[in-house]
Amino acid sequence: VLRSQRAQGRGAVCSHDGNVGVEAAGAGTARIWDGNPGRRISVRGGHRAAVRSASFSPDDSLIATASEDKTVRIWNPRTSATLVVLRGHEQPVSSVAFSPDGSQVVSASYDNTARIWGTRSGRLVTVLRHQIYVSSATFSPDGAAILTASGDGTAELWDVRRGKPGTVVVDG
Repeated sequence: VLRSQRAQGRGAVCSHDGNVGVEAAGAGTARIWDGNPGRRISVRGGHRAAVRSASFSPDDSLIATASEDKTVRIWNPRTSATLVVLRGHEQPVSSVAFSPDGSQVVSASYDNTARIWGTRSGRLVTVLRHQIYVSSATFSPDGAAILTASGDGTAELWDVRRGKPGTVVVDG
């Protein structure tokens, strides 16, 4: 059991090898845990509001964090150095996920969008628009599609290359 004082965990994720965990926490921080002895390795700050989501890159060399401060940060889990700050959302960011090859991240936000970004460059690739807030977004295993879930009860499967929805699923 990993315990932190005054924990306000909003989400947690393990590295692909299972040796490291990241807890998305309040107060603009992400806590990195060593999975074997269960000790905290470091606390990564930088966001100006609560961290809502965290994700490891496929090779575990990067972590992305999504925050209520309307940004996503890409950082190195070994050094805790922020490598890129992704800015452009107009409301809090609710989730973040890496593409299967690690070259892109997708962020979901309460500004009714999901956005695809270049991981290393920080360049905005495309904006996927919903009618209401987007609570989560993730890449398909082959990286060709993104699945988004929205507050209106719909999930949309988007073609990554075209930035267009292909399938809309409505909760009936």
